Amino acid sequence: PWSLDGNGNITGAVTVSGTIALTGDMTVTGDIVVTGDGRVKVGNLTLDPSSNGGSLKFGGGPEVYASGTTLALYSGALNGGHVELAPGSAKVSGGGTRWMEITSTNIKLVGLPTRTRANANNAVVGTVWTDGSNLYQVVP
Repeated sequence: PWSLDGNGNITGAVTVSGTIALTGDMTVTGDIVVTGDGRVKVGNLTLDPSSNGGSLKFGGGPEVYASGTTLALYSGALNGGHVELAPGSAKVSGGGTRWMEITSTNIKLVGLPTRTRANANNAVVGTVWTDGSNLYQVVP
């Protein structure tokens, strides 16, 4: 084994292979390029270029990823909430089958609970009605 002790400089192109352990603070001037599947781990945080087009995964399951032109934030829980931002739209879901999508031309509410017309103050069937706390789709 060899050692490099004390102050010094290494200049020129250098290749180091094998398992490397660095101890102490480090300052890098310039870019760090990670090739291959090269994930970067910092504690429970993982930057993974091979997952969903590139993702940032947090301990416990939450994840931010960019795939194509979409940026998404997921809670990590089964059927958990998520937010997706795509060109021309934003989608928010509280998990499950209910979600909302906003575009430049409309707002779409999917999976609204329903109320019969008789229980919605005789509102027009097919419209959205509120009881002051929640939104409902009016049905016959």
